Amino acid sequence: MAKRVFRVNFGGYGGELVIGKVTADFVEYWKPHIANGEMSHPDNSARLVNHLRGLEWGDENVDGDSPSLREGGVNPPWNEVDNVEHLWAAYSDGGFTVAEVTGLEGDERHVGGDAQPFEHDGSFYSREAYFGGDLPEASAHLSQGEIDAHFVPVLLFHTSEKGDFGCVFVETEDGADFDPKKFAFTVCENNYFAMIDRCFYDRRMCEVETDFSSTSGSVNGDHAMVGYFNMKCHDPRDRYTEEYLTKNHFWVD
Repeated sequence: MAKRVFRVNFGGYGGELVIGKVTADFVEYWKPHIANGEMSHPDNSARLVNHLRGLEWGDENVDGDSPSLREGGVNPPWNEVDNVEHLWAAYSDGGFTVAEVTGLEGDERHVGGDAQPFEHDGSFYSREAYFGGDLPEASAHLSQGEIDAHFVPVLLFHTSEKGDFGCVFVETEDGADFDPKKFAFTVCENNYFAMIDRCFYDRRMCEVETDFSSTSGSVNGDHAMVGYFNMKCHDPRDRYTEEYLTKNHFWVD
C-alpha cells in the first residue's frame, strides 16, 4: 500500500526566546529596576522591555543611564543577544493536533485535513536553560575560580505570541494510521516556561516547517530578565545527537 502523510500542529501560544551574554554592568543596573517573576505579570519588566525595544527601534524609550549590552558601548538588537539560546516555538503544554493530508499540496497541505487532538506520552526529554539572579558566593563547594570561569551575566528576552507556530509532517508505511505512541517531542525549560524544542516520529527527527506559520502579539506582552548563567550546567541542543540518544539509552524498546 502507498505511504500516508500526516500533519502534526502545535498549540496556539508561544513566542521567541533569546538568552545571551551581556555586560555585568548591564545586569547590575537593571536588577533593581525589574522584578524577575512570573510572566503573567508583564509590568515586572516593562521598563527593561521598553529600553530594549527603544534600542531596536531607535526611539525615545531608551534609558540614557543604562550601561551597554556589550563591551565598548555596543547595543545589538535583543534578538541578536542569543549566544546561549535562541528558540521560536510553541509552549509545550499547548497540545497537538494531527490531520491526514494525502493528496494536498502547497498551502492546502498546511491547512487542509480534519485536525484532531491526540494524547501523547509527555516530553521525550527536557533540557534546561535556567539561571539565577545573583552571583553565588565562594564556599567550600564552589571556589571563586569556578565562579569566574563558569558564571556569565545574561539577558533573557521573550516575545509572547499567539497563532500558528508551524508543523511537522510524518509518513507511515503500508497504509498505516498515525500512531501517537510513535510521536515524541522534546522541550527546553527556562526561567519562565517550557518550549517545544524538537519532534520525532518512529525515532526519526522531524523538521519543523514554518513557511505558512503566522503569529501576533498576545495579551501577555513581552518579558525580560537578567542574571547570571552557570554555563557548566547549560544543557545545549547540539548535545542530543542520534549517537548520544542511542548511547545513553533514551530510546526504550
